Amino acid sequence: MIRKDVIDHTLEIWVSSNIDLGAVSWSKFLRTTSFCRVDFQAGSFFIDEEKKVAVVIDLDDGGQARTETRYNQRANIIGEDEYFKSVNVGEALNHGKHNKFGFVLPVFSCPLVCPYVPSSAQLQVQP
Repeated sequence: MIRKDVIDHTLEIWVSSNIDLGAVSWSKFLRTTSFCRVDFQAGSFFIDEEKKVAVVIDLDDGGQARTETRYNQRANIIGEDEYFKSVNVGEALNHGKHNKFGFVLPVFSCPLVCPYVPSSAQLQVQP
């Protein structure tokens, strides 16, 4: 679970440590107080408990106004000691439809699947 406070710019990631019938136990995994550009509507995320790092998949408008029709998907890497890095992972699909005046109203879904597969093995990429 991700919790963000816009007033003091904190971001907390909580993980369920025990799930029983009718009860769930939570523990705080990571907390950062640095300015973090992760949106409230972030899509999926995954964590690495050993390295104490979380990767949150989100939409990035690239600083454009909300009326623009292009957004990118980004992977936000968040770690201890205020570590933050954002990586563009591709263009987000626009699900918008033409309105009665012929304009496409942008409708972007937060990414629910990440194209990243963590691995200690190097990938062989053809040039």
